Amino acid sequence: AATINRELELLRAAVKHAHADGLIAWVPPIRTLGARQETVRSGFLDREEMARLIAAIRDEDLRDFVAFFSLTAMRPGEIASLRWADLDEKAGVLRLAGAGAKIGEARVLPVVPEIAAILGRRKARRRPGVATIFHNGGQPATRRNGGLSKGWYAEWSRALERAGLPASTLLYDLRRSAIRALRDAGVPERTIMAISGHKTRSTFDRYSIVTTSDMAEALRSVEGYAAPREGGQVGDKRGRKP
Repeated sequence: AATINRELELLRAAVKHAHADGLIAWVPPIRTLGARQETVRSGFLDREEMARLIAAIRDEDLRDFVAFFSLTAMRPGEIASLRWADLDEKAGVLRLAGAGAKIGEARVLPVVPEIAAILGRRKARRRPGVATIFHNGGQPATRRNGGLSKGWYAEWSRALERAGLPASTLLYDLRRSAIRALRDAGVPERTIMAISGHKTRSTFDRYSIVTTSDMAEALRSVEGYAAPREGGQVGDKRGRKP
């Protein structure tokens, strides 16, 4: 709903400009959807669930694709666009070209040991004439509409079943999961945005998953901070009186 409304707002602005420039005789009403929109992303897997899922994927190409996705939080289309020419082994970085990035801006991803291990497996499955690092048996990893390569959705469903995870789990949940894992590891949010490719804070905030366990931990952290003291006064853990 939010995406539709943004596009309708752009269309409405274009129509108004066209009318002001005398290109059209009148401004047709362009209504947006209702105010209630579900824009917050909610699905995610914890690290143990992600590891279990990756281990359950039997297709080697898909397994590497998902493993890379779960580490970097990059968009599937961006991962699919990565070429061997983008790997600078001397500098130890992967360079995502602006043409392959959704926001149109190039990014640099350091090749840490976990990513180096994935790239090592990809080298073993490198295909002559295939420029991209990630592929499906030599075919593109994603389709033009942004969906996964043919056959991968079926393998994804089978892997979910083998891993004992809900059938409703989406591949894109891994993006939210990776962002949450980075946040929980104490990585600054600006750094996470640079890795995942979020340009605006408002968009990034839609990926900020807060669970009941998060809230319980927050409540436990203040439990006992203010405790009854003699004389009915309340003191805090540092022994000060109000």
